[in-house]
Formats: sequence, C-alpha cells, structure tokens
Amino acid sequence: MKKILLLDGNSMLFRAYYGTLSRGHMRSKEGHVTNAVYGFSTMLNKAIEIMEPSHIVVAFDTKDKTFRHDLFEDYKGTRKEVDPELVSQFELVREFLDEYPVKRIELSGYEADDLIGTISKMFPNDKIEILTSDQDMLQLIDEHVDVVLMKKGLTNLQVMNPTTMLEEKGYRPDQVVDIKALMGDASDNIPGVPSIGEKTALKLINQYESFEGVYNHADEVKGKMGEKLREFEDQARLSYQLAKINCEVPIEFDIDDYLYEKPSETLNAFYRRYDMNSLIVEDTIVDKDEKIELMESTLDKTWLNHPTSLIMDVDKKGELNGAYLAANNKSCYLNYLEMTSSSLFHEILATNPLITLHSKHLYRFALEYQLSLNSSIEDVLLLAFIIDPSITTLARLQDEYEFWFHEFEGDQKGLAMVTQLQGLYETMSMKAKEDDLTSLYDDIEKPLTSVLALSEHYGIHVDLNVLDEIADKTAAKIADLTDEIYRLAGTEFNVNSPKQLAEILFDTLELPMVKKRSTAVAVLEELEDKHPIITPILDYRKYQKLYSTYAHGLKKYVQSDGKIHTTFNQHATQTGRLSSSDPNLQNISVRDEETRQIRRAFVASDDSYLVSIDYSQIELRVLAFLAREEKMIEAFNADLDIHTKTAQEIFMAESVDSEMRRQAKSINFGIVYGMSPYGLSKQLDIPIKQASEFIKAYNDVYPGIQGYMDTLVESCKKEGYVTTHFGRRRYIPEIYSSNRANAQFGERAAMNAPIQGTAADIIKMAMIKTAKIIEDKGFKSRMILQVHDELVFDVLESEKDEFIELMVDAMETIVDWDVKMKVSVSVGKNWMEDLNA
Repeated sequence: MKKILLLDGNSMLFRAYYGTLSRGHMRSKEGHVTNAVYGFSTMLNKAIEIMEPSHIVVAFDTKDKTFRHDLFEDYKGTRKEVDPELVSQFELVREFLDEYPVKRIELSGYEADDLIGTISKMFPNDKIEILTSDQDMLQLIDEHVDVVLMKKGLTNLQVMNPTTMLEEKGYRPDQVVDIKALMGDASDNIPGVPSIGEKTALKLINQYESFEGVYNHADEVKGKMGEKLREFEDQARLSYQLAKINCEVPIEFDIDDYLYEKPSETLNAFYRRYDMNSLIVEDTIVDKDEKIELMESTLDKTWLNHPTSLIMDVDKKGELNGAYLAANNKSCYLNYLEMTSSSLFHEILATNPLITLHSKHLYRFALEYQLSLNSSIEDVLLLAFIIDPSITTLARLQDEYEFWFHEFEGDQKGLAMVTQLQGLYETMSMKAKEDDLTSLYDDIEKPLTSVLALSEHYGIHVDLNVLDEIADKTAAKIADLTDEIYRLAGTEFNVNSPKQLAEILFDTLELPMVKKRSTAVAVLEELEDKHPIITPILDYRKYQKLYSTYAHGLKKYVQSDGKIHTTFNQHATQTGRLSSSDPNLQNISVRDEETRQIRRAFVASDDSYLVSIDYSQIELRVLAFLAREEKMIEAFNADLDIHTKTAQEIFMAESVDSEMRRQAKSINFGIVYGMSPYGLSKQLDIPIKQASEFIKAYNDVYPGIQGYMDTLVESCKKEGYVTTHFGRRRYIPEIYSSNRANAQFGERAAMNAPIQGTAADIIKMAMIKTAKIIEDKGFKSRMILQVHDELVFDVLESEKDEFIELMVDAMETIVDWDVKMKVSVSVGKNWMEDLNA
C-alpha cells in the first residue's frame, strides 16, 4: 500500500511566511527575502518525519482565473493584495522543490484544492494524507483520506479523520460544503445566505441532515431565517458550487513520477545559495552513475616532472592534517608527519607545476617549514570565485561544477577529489578566458595569495597588559551602567536578553514599539528621547561588545609567539574586498574613541615601528575617474578637501562650517552607495524634501556622476552584471526582480560594485607591488595587515625612512590615471599612536 502525502502549496506558503515574520524579514546576502521558503522547508521536513510518505505531490494555484470565476465573477474578489515580499518567493519555493527534488503540479483553470481532491480519489486502496491550513479540505476526508491541519506555528499539526472531525467539529466531512453554502465564506467572497452564520448553518444541517434536506424543508423554517433561506436559494446553490472541491479535474497523472526519495546534494546547494545554512543536512547521499577509478600509490621518483594536483587536508579549525596528491595517473595521501619529513614531497613542491584547491594553505605550510615552491601554482577555488563571486566555499564549488564525491568517505573522498582537480581547473580556465577574466586572475588575485599568506604567517604583536587594562576599565563601566539600568527599570533583569529587555521597555515602562518588540540598536536610538533608560542601554551594548569581542575576546587569539595571526579571506565578498576572520581585525572602529583604544594593544616588534599607510578617499577618486567628472578630478589633483569643495558648491558659499562639510560628506559617500533622498534624510536627520534638494544640487555640480550611475544600471539590466575597471564581475539577478525592494537593491548594487570593486582591486595591486619592493630590496620589514584602504607594516627603525618613501610612491603611482591617488602615513610604536601628528 502506498502512503501518499498531498501538500497544499499556497496554503503552506502563506502560513510559512506569516509564521516566521515575527522574527523580521530573513534575507540572503544578495537581498532575497526567504521567510516563506524557510518556513515551507521546515513544515515539509516535519511532515515527512511524521508521516513517512512513499510519494509526495505539491499542488499550487495558478495566476489564471478558474471555473469558479466563470460561475461568479467576484469569487475571491475581496482579498487584499498579497505582500510583495511574499509574492517574490512564489518562484523561489518552486525552485526549492525542484532542487529537493519534490514534484509539483498546477493546472490553469483549477485551484490546488481541486487537484488535491482529484488525486485523493484516484487511489482508494492507498493511504492519503493532505497537509493544509485550509479547512475547506475537510470535505475530502474519508476512510482512506486524512487531512493534516497546520495549527499555530510551523510544526504543530493536527490529524483529522472521520472520527476526530466529528468529535472536534460536530459535523461530518460530507457536511462541510453544506454548511459553507449556507453561511458563506468572507475570505473567498462566497455569499451564502444573508443573516445565517456558522451556528445557524450547523443547527439547520444537524436538523435536516444535508443542504438538500434543508431546502426540501425550507417551507417549514419559520420567521426571518425561513424568509432568507427561500429568498436567497439561488445564491445558496451558487455558493454550494463554489465551495465544493472538484474531484474530477482532467489531469494526466502517474503516481510513480512522484516517488519520494531522500533529498539530493542539490538541496544543500539551494540552502547555501540563499544563506539558509541552518537547514543544511550534511549527510545527504548522491548516487552517481559515473564512478571514479582511484589509482593509489606510494610516493616515488615517477611523480617528478609531472603536473601535480594537490589538496591540503585542513579541518574546520584550520589545522593541517595532511595532503592529497595526484600526478602521472597516481594518487596518494600524506599525513602531516610525512609532509614535513618527505624530501621527495618537498622536491615535488619545488619542481612540479601545481594545481591546488586552495593555494594559501600550501603557501602557509611552505613558509612554516621554509620550503621552496614551483613558480606555477594554480588555485581552483580562487579561479571559480573570479568567474562567479557567489562561489566562496568548497561546498558552493561542488554545487556549481558537480564536484561531488559523496560515494566515498574519508581518505577515499579526498583522493577522488584530487584526481579530478586538473580537469576542473581546465574547465574553469576556458570559462575565465571566455569572460575576459584571465588578467584579473593572473595579475591580481593569484599573486596576491602568497602576499596574504606571508602577512598571516608574520602576524602582529599584541600587548596583553594593554588588553587587560582596557578589560578592567570596561568591566567597571559595564557594572556602573548595569546598576543605572536597574535603577531606571525599577528591577533587576538580564540586560543581554532581548526578551527580558523587551518586557522591561514595552510592558513595564510602556514605551512605544517602533518595530514589534524589537530591541535592535536602530530601534533603541529612535526611543532615546522617550525615556532616560535608553542611553545607558546603548552605552552598555557598546561597552559589552568592546569587552567581549576585543578587550577580553582578542586574548584567545594570541598565540605562543605573542602574536595574532588573522586569516585574510580572498573569496568572501562579491565586490572583491578582502575580509578578515579569526579574529576580524578590520572592524576595530577608529571613529569611536573607546573602541579605538584597542589599537593601542597592537604593537611593533623590537627596534621597529608600526607604519600605517592609508589611501585618502579612494572610492571618491575612483568615482571621479570612472564617471569622468572633471570638476571632481580637478579638486583632487589640486589637493583640495573634497568635502569642503562639495559643500562650497552645493551651498554656494565661500566659507563652510563643520555642519555644512558633514552634510556634503554624507552626500559624497551616499552617492557612491546609491543613497535615496529618504536614506539621506534619515542619515542627516532632515526632511526628505531638503535631502532631495541637496541631491539635485549635487547633480548640478557634478553632472557626470548621475549619468554614469544611470549607465551602470542600464548596462546591468542588459547584461545581468557590472564590472570593475579591471574586469571583475558582479552578477546582480535582483535587478530583474518584480519585487520593488529587491529591484532597488539591485540598482544600488549596480551603482556601487564597480566603484567599491575597483578600489578593492587597487588595494590588492598595491599589496602585490609593495611586497615585491620589500623582496627586491631585501627589507626585513613586513606587511602585516590590510584593513580596507589601509596597509599596516612592521618596519625596522633602521629601514623606516627609505621604506616609507618607497611604499608611499608605490601606492600613489599604482595606477596611471588623470586623478591622483593620495595616501596618509601614521607612524608609532602601536597601531593607535601617530608620531607624525
């Protein structure tokens, strides 16, 4: 006997969306709202776990009118317009089902109810379970059909069969349509009989057994109710037709096409693509027809002088366990001890051209053991990222290139992967050439990897005493703020608990809810003038982060050499900017004085200084160049302060005060990020009308910029991507979205990515150039950090003057443009100090 699960797709999608909306909109990194799909997946998995079906069918409504509209033009005519954020997920949930894969069905002219009703009656000898929140489906219940109602939440389900329905509802499945025909249904705009509600309809059906029974005895019904029954009989019979599910839809249906199988790896690929990582199941199995033949061998001289594929075996903590190698139709695994002790392995690294999965692991290993590496080292993951910036991990690489080896386990899996690496590299090399990305890979990204590896290897010294001092002061400040918050709240509670904080703010203190019970910083800032408790809460949050993330949190990353060795991520952001992790040293703010103090803990090595060289307003200089905005180029080349110059122009004033400059600065940088008048008004706390006037004045002063931005958006709509000056692509599918918010996000991304991405490329080029100078000159000084537009060097005192002169020149002449690149230099014994100031 088959066990068939029929799912009411539209009903589930609506419940999934509104059931998760209390936590706010879930969005992928690319801006896709995913609440409905997340909830849909959760409900589907729960239903499968409980019901253990042999077959699954998901039925959807279509956009087309149905036979019910032919009967009654105003059918469902009172329904409100669907939330655009939900509409945007209609296709996304279909994509989810296709990737699962779970088969779906829909048919123009009919609703999902009709398809489900028809299928449910096709298999009288099998068990049918219908998952829905639509109580109309109860009419389908019989001895072999159960309806599983979705109750409160996403996973609270109630099974309804003939017995439980009679106990729960007080009427039988065959009486569902009878009752609805009399009482009507406001949600579907089914009229029913005026003045007859659910209780009256139920009373009539219980008395006369059925709808026909009621009308066979309509003359016996006295009073106003009898008059209405007789007057609106035609309307009641129409309502009956509208309410009854059509179980004879003409569909071609083969149940064998809907056999349920455990999800494939493509489902994990879908979850990763839309950043629903909590739903990923790591033990999915993929059966591949094509099997990989492994040629295992030990390492010997026959490995030499052959292109060699190499995958470093690195665990989730970043620890190196061994390496997989393949060359000359052989493959093998070396453990860490063999890697460090095998002279033949070291000779292979020095002499054979290498194709790696992630070359930085190899560079770090070579630096640690002072090994030579062949000059020809290719990086498959890096190349994949350049072709498609959404490929940031091995898992995403597997998704896009069917780089699967799930039939293998342990070392066999690694060996299978490494034997396929060269073919994967050749495929992607051809794709990079087609997309004109070879130069970006060869000239910027590939040479940068070894530079980053050297910076990670060298690390930065940390003064633990300074961290302890800041931690002690911060802990004392947190204690004082906690007492102040308790006093203003009138009770003690866990300030770190959003739930308890919300209870204090919105229940005890009865503050207005800007966003449903949210205690996010942006919400608290809007409440700051409503109660004195808000300011100490905001301060508490700041100091708590300072303590937990930095003053105390950084100590666990200090290694035995007294240094922090952060990891620079080369393929993590779609604009091409580098990121830093374990720990993130790029988010130590210099704008807040207390957070800035953390930089005091990062110190130079003995007899050295920390030298920070920072590009000045590089994104605006890039914008001026790309937009060919001559007035802005002239200002930069004359070494004028661009924010003061902009303020003078838009305010038509020779003398500019600090507030005017601040507003001009917001406009300058806001334009780079596609800021709207509304966004500018929020940032400057001014009326939208005034913000619009500021932007208009800005466009009058710099007319080339708006024209350039418009060109970017139009090009993106045509090509589906934008490029940096150096050819890096960013694909922006959101620009085609029918959802207005997603489309606007896409337009802003199209405006910003070429500017931010070009600036990121310039920083990378500067890192490569300065590293080459350090090597050629034999300097003992080292580059140790990159923080967005800033490079930090640990510089020997004896090399300082020559070193700074060469680095400044290298960075300022990195591009031969008609707009000057400019840097500022800070020198100190720690990262905060500036002896030049």
